[in-house]
Amino acid sequence: MAAGALGAPPALEWDAVRYELPGGRGAVLRGVAGRARRGRLTVVLGPSGSGKTTLLRALAGTLPRKAGARLRGRRYCAPGPPPIFVPQEASFFSCLTVCETLDLAARLRDPALNAGAAAPWWRALADPKGHGGKEATAVGELLFELGLENCAETLVGGDTGGTEVVGISGGEKRRLSIAMELAGGEVEGRVLILDEPTSGLDAFQADRIVDLLAGLAHDSDCAVLCSLHQPRSASVDRIDDILLLSPGGRVVFEGEVAAALRHFEGLGHSCPSSYNPAEFLVDLVSVDTSSKEAEEASLVRVKELRAAWKHLRRTNTGDSLQSGFATPVRSISPRLRPDGASGARVAVLRTWHQFRLLFGRCVKQTTRDRWTHVARSAASVALALCFGATNYRLGNSQKSIKSRASLMFQTCITTAMMSIVKSLNSFPRERVTVGRELERRGAGGGVGSAGGYGLLPYFLSKLCVETPVEALYPVLFGAVLGPIAGLNRAGRRDFLAVLASQSLAASGIGLSIGALCPTVDTALALGPCVMVLNILLADQSGMFAEIPEAAKPLANLSVIRWGFEGCMAAEMKGLEFTVDATAMPKGVQMPPPGLGEALRSFALKVLDPAHTSTARETAFAEPYCLKRGGQVLEGLGIDPNDGVHRSVEMALKIFAANSAVAFAAMRVQGREDGFKAQMLENCAEPLHAGEGGGGGSGEESAATSDGCAQDTGRGPRAASVEPGTDSGS
Repeated sequence: MAAGALGAPPALEWDAVRYELPGGRGAVLRGVAGRARRGRLTVVLGPSGSGKTTLLRALAGTLPRKAGARLRGRRYCAPGPPPIFVPQEASFFSCLTVCETLDLAARLRDPALNAGAAAPWWRALADPKGHGGKEATAVGELLFELGLENCAETLVGGDTGGTEVVGISGGEKRRLSIAMELAGGEVEGRVLILDEPTSGLDAFQADRIVDLLAGLAHDSDCAVLCSLHQPRSASVDRIDDILLLSPGGRVVFEGEVAAALRHFEGLGHSCPSSYNPAEFLVDLVSVDTSSKEAEEASLVRVKELRAAWKHLRRTNTGDSLQSGFATPVRSISPRLRPDGASGARVAVLRTWHQFRLLFGRCVKQTTRDRWTHVARSAASVALALCFGATNYRLGNSQKSIKSRASLMFQTCITTAMMSIVKSLNSFPRERVTVGRELERRGAGGGVGSAGGYGLLPYFLSKLCVETPVEALYPVLFGAVLGPIAGLNRAGRRDFLAVLASQSLAASGIGLSIGALCPTVDTALALGPCVMVLNILLADQSGMFAEIPEAAKPLANLSVIRWGFEGCMAAEMKGLEFTVDATAMPKGVQMPPPGLGEALRSFALKVLDPAHTSTARETAFAEPYCLKRGGQVLEGLGIDPNDGVHRSVEMALKIFAANSAVAFAAMRVQGREDGFKAQMLENCAEPLHAGEGGGGGSGEESAATSDGCAQDTGRGPRAASVEPGTDSGS
């Protein structure tokens, strides 16, 4: 085992870390101190509720801000790139393969991997195998090192696009999440922080992950810090150091595993020879709530253990800590800054580089989600057939005017609902993955240092790819419906354009709702309510419902209103209607015929029993008839000449406004360059460097000069404990 030099300054060190919950609900961490050294695997152990995840996210700089919560403490990170953080829950784009996922991560982190590519960037994205070059070699080596070669061409899987995709196993996803953080960057001497990388895996897969982390630490001289829930005995043998936390976030021990066992043995707690040391240590600091007596006994035991560690640490290191705090300034990666390039030009080049890579990813994610496209296409055709069957060959009678208006209204509602439901179902799921990738960039502290990308290139690439696709389904719906229902051929193109723009506006509404709502269920619950309001505000003419005067200004926000007006303007373009008695209002009756007219009608019927005379009814009904489509539009308050153009314009404005709302919502939530995280105070020098205590003639003491217990072959001193002592370390 390659152990890091214990006397050297640690790669990562922290002291007095305290995290208080909002509203005075207590603290998750209470004065936690520790360190992680290069070439060593350091594991945070502790029962549930001991603050393992909170500590790791605080050290990585990814602990989200919460109103009223407070994080205090100090952190020293050795000069160089910032720590790499791997969250507990792995989330990826479901329709990309393992190789493509790593390839994208590598090129986002290191733009130099794209330099000199012979093929166009968009073609290289579509076929990474044919791209060749050094990034393919680097990704291939990473796949081999992490045991992902066999699944390199397998889709990652998940439900990022709203549809569940079968992909790789849980263990492979864990290894892929680690590979994502290592792709395209130098690993030597880095600090790698992982939050429960073995959670949810079987014992064999968990042991493989621990073996992988130990190999990274020893072979690449990394400082690996992670939390493990229930490591098995074989995994414990690969662990170099541990940080043991008790419930409430207090340190009970820090140091080597063997030293920990002797430390607690000296306090009267021996680990049985056939027992898993990790389970023994976690059980030792856990609180047994099976009975009141057991709970009181375990609370006393844990308090004594905390006090013993606190006494040992003070005895050997003293309480004073060096100061000299200054946040290190991390410069932009030289690979991102061409010689003589200005800051503005670097930002533009970086944004363009990220956009073209994300554009390619979005194309793959969209085109490979075949079942969704097939389902939406089939639904569009089936609904169009149903609408066409119930409105077959409407004709040009006076009755067809209302039938056409009703069909236009139903069509607008249907296409808008299909668009908004797709956005509500997919975007909140995708936002989880995107948020973590944006967080990776924000946590880096420097551009290009931690990978990831900005919110702007992601949003632009998403709109550029998904907007044309979203417009296809309403066009398909209208193209099938038009011939069956006998809609106006002269306005068919305008009709399809209005449906496409209205669906884009509806998808924009779904995008903004998805960005504002925290979960998919919340978005799906709120989305239909918003659409119902759009429907209620859609008919300003009063044909279907009356809108109160106070609510009429809000009708400008209704996507259904603008879709209906545009469809009616397109449908009534140049259309002429026949005059018939069906146009007469209810309650209006034609006066009885005169004597001569009655005799003439009687004679004609005698000569020809099938003869019917409608001339008199038609002449009487003519004043009530609408002969041209322009008259229908004027009655609805729609401009016959500018109705389509205005409808499309307003729909696109609604789409742009909602897209801006979604973009702003994600920025406010802290998913941008300055990731809104609670940060520890950064120190320019190691916190305990040069301080010493203990040490002896050729035989090391139970605690080093930096307060970390070691395996020295002798048991640590037991400390007397006074009841009621506050043992928070």
